[in-house]
Amino acid sequence: PTTKQELTNCIHTINPDVVIVIAYGMIIEKALTDAYYCINIHSSILPKYRGASPIHTAILNGEDITGITLIKMNQKMDEGDIICTKECRIEPNDNLGTLSLKLANLSGPTLISLLQQYSTLSAIPLQPQPHINATYTKKIKTQNCCILPTDSPELMLQKIRAFGPKPGAYIIRNQHRIKLLDASLVDNQLTLRIVQPEGKPPMTYTDYCLGHKEGITL
Repeated sequence: PTTKQELTNCIHTINPDVVIVIAYGMIIEKALTDAYYCINIHSSILPKYRGASPIHTAILNGEDITGITLIKMNQKMDEGDIICTKECRIEPNDNLGTLSLKLANLSGPTLISLLQQYSTLSAIPLQPQPHINATYTKKIKTQNCCILPTDSPELMLQKIRAFGPKPGAYIIRNQHRIKLLDASLVDNQLTLRIVQPEGKPPMTYTDYCLGHKEGITL
């Protein structure tokens, strides 16, 4: 459903026992969260990193640990009571793609175990969130993915990991966008591994330099 009214009509028609919400870009109306048991699986340890981009933001901020939180939804964004949390380590080579997959693979079994554990939804214990500790993330825009000359090598790498492989961190050279898809830090210098010139498929940086002797200076 693409509108709140369409979603409301759809759920009322199905009349489900439980509503599961994962990475859905629309606030669920109070009429629905009051009428049905709505569980949201959020990709952070709440109340940290509420909002649209918890996975991106955790990598950008250099976090070592993230995870998932199951909450009983209310009408406010990611503010519902906590059902349970599961932690997940962020490895140095994780990017948005690999970490998203880890969290997805953690979410399914956790949800199934929860639903099998309790004979009635009302028996699920709930813990109010400490709202005073809440932090928020924003929707990622194209300009957020741009690597700037003023960025430190560490921040450049964090952007590459946080936005890779899609939408991809990028630089602008000769009015064309070059995505930087994989890199590492060697002696505090960014070493590129995979790049993608505008209109071209991803390629190793070595192959890129065969056709661009000047390379990429950051």
